[in-house]
Amino acid sequence: MTYPTLTIANTAIRQDTHGRYCLNDLHKAAGGNQKHQPRYWLANQQTKDLIAELKTDSGIPLSVLKGGSGMQGTYVVKELVYAYAMWISAKFHLAVIRAYDALVSQPSIHQLLSDPASLDALAERIAQRLPGNAAPYGVPRPWTPEEDTEADRLRALGYGATRTGFALRRTADSVKHRFKLRAQRTAQLLA
Repeated sequence: MTYPTLTIANTAIRQDTHGRYCLNDLHKAAGGNQKHQPRYWLANQQTKDLIAELKTDSGIPLSVLKGGSGMQGTYVVKELVYAYAMWISAKFHLAVIRAYDALVSQPSIHQLLSDPASLDALAERIAQRLPGNAAPYGVPRPWTPEEDTEADRLRALGYGATRTGFALRRTADSVKHRFKLRAQRTAQLLA
């Protein structure tokens, strides 16, 4: 399963297949001080007690992955992430709480697909990011050299300025339309 990425201090926090967070990445996000290494925190009696309590509640709160894969590290559940952040500093603890709250408050795909206004806004953002696409109707922008060349070609074929602009905007509009149709089909499948 793919989980949304938690980012703290411009550091992406990796997750294992069970959604646990990498303490090694959190250590980097906190500044990487040697005194804040996860092994020192894991050696605390209070941490050991917390892990033991979480084992009775929710199964496996901690996992250590060793080896040559890109996923090696110590992975812990959310409660241990908060405890580790609190152990480092109040400032880092607050940064972790805010980053996690921002992550979970993002709209879900179900919410996004069920709201037509959100869908329109997303389709518009996607169309604007495509290279060479025209801006939305009513928002003039300078043409790129490629568009100037295409406009000259269309004019040579007898198209007027209005029709030329329409032909160049057609690409952005078709991308938005296809995106909306796909999103609606996805929403129907998920419903």
